[in-house]
Amino acid sequence: MNCSASSAPFCQKPHLAKLASWFATSLVLGLVFCLFSGQATAQAPKEYLEASAPRPQTKVVTLTYTNPFDRSAAEALLDLPPKLKGPTPLIISPHGANWTPEMNRATWTGVADEFTVMILYPRSQGKVAPGVSLGSARQIANLEAALAEVRRRYPVDENRIYASGISQGGIETLMLVGKHPQLFAAALAINPIADFVTMHEDSTQFRALLDLDIGGTPDAARAEYYLRSPFLYARELATVPLILYWAENDEIIPQGEKHQGGMLAKMIRYFQPRSFEEVRHAQGHGYPFFRLDPESKKIATFPRGPFLESLKKMLSYSLPRRGPRPAQK
Repeated sequence: MNCSASSAPFCQKPHLAKLASWFATSLVLGLVFCLFSGQATAQAPKEYLEASAPRPQTKVVTLTYTNPFDRSAAEALLDLPPKLKGPTPLIISPHGANWTPEMNRATWTGVADEFTVMILYPRSQGKVAPGVSLGSARQIANLEAALAEVRRRYPVDENRIYASGISQGGIETLMLVGKHPQLFAAALAINPIADFVTMHEDSTQFRALLDLDIGGTPDAARAEYYLRSPFLYARELATVPLILYWAENDEIIPQGEKHQGGMLAKMIRYFQPRSFEEVRHAQGHGYPFFRLDPESKKIATFPRGPFLESLKKMLSYSLPRRGPRPAQK
C-alpha cells in the first residue's frame, strides 16, 4: 500500500489497512449484488417460475462429481424420460446468472417426457456469487465434467448431444460448443453476450460486476475478457448447426446488433456455416419465455410454440453415425 497523507494511519497500522480493504471490497460487492439481483429478478420472475413449474411426474436425479479445474465438489440435476430404452439424446443446459438448476428446469417443463431426452442442469460455480459464472474457465470445466459424468453413468446417444441456454446459459452454451464442436450435434443459444469488452463499454450498470468477476477492467485484463467472449469461437461455431436468438431491445445487453448477437451472427456467416438460423426479435431479454414490463412490472408469458419449434429443429440434427463410446470404469 502506498503511504499517501490520507492513507498514512493505515500504513502505520497494518490491521487497519486490512480492515479498510475488506470494508471497501464488501461495499462494492454489496452494491453489485443489489444491482445484479434486481436484474436477475427481471430475468427469472417468480410468476413465470411458478406458472411453468416442472411436471411432478418428470423423474429428476441429482449428480455429484468433481470439477477437475480446482478439484471442487460439483452438482447437477438431470431430467430423465419415463423410460431409458438404449442410447438416449442428451441436452446440457447451463443456467442464467443468479438462477439455479431448479429455476432452469422451468424453461424445459415437459421436454424430457415429450421428446424422450435427458436434460442436464449443472449448478454454476461462480467467483463473486455462486450463480454468476459468466463463462469462466472454472465454469466451462464444470460443464465438461458434468457431461462426462452423465456419459459415464447413462446410455447417452453419442451422436445426439446438444447444448442450449438463455442469457449466461447462452454464453456458456456457445463457449462449450466452440471448444468442443466435434461433440455436439447442434446448439440453441438464447440472448447471450458475445463480446465482454464491448459489454463493459456499453453497460455502465454491470461494469463493477465484470471488473470483480473477470479481474479488472478490459485495459487491465483484456485477454481474460476475450477468452470469455463467444465471438472468439465464431469459426468453430460455424461447423455446428446453431440457432441464435438475440434482442434488438435487450434491457440487459445493449447494442445487440452492433456489438453482441447481431455481430456474432455476421461473424458466423463469414465462415459459411453448415446450418445457421438467426432469430432477431424485439421481445426483450427473457424471450421466448417471458417478458417483464419495466413500467407496470407485470409479467407476460410467451406461448411455448417458438421455443418448441427451435427445440425440434435442434433435435433434428445428428452427428454422422459412430460406434458406442467405450465403457468407463
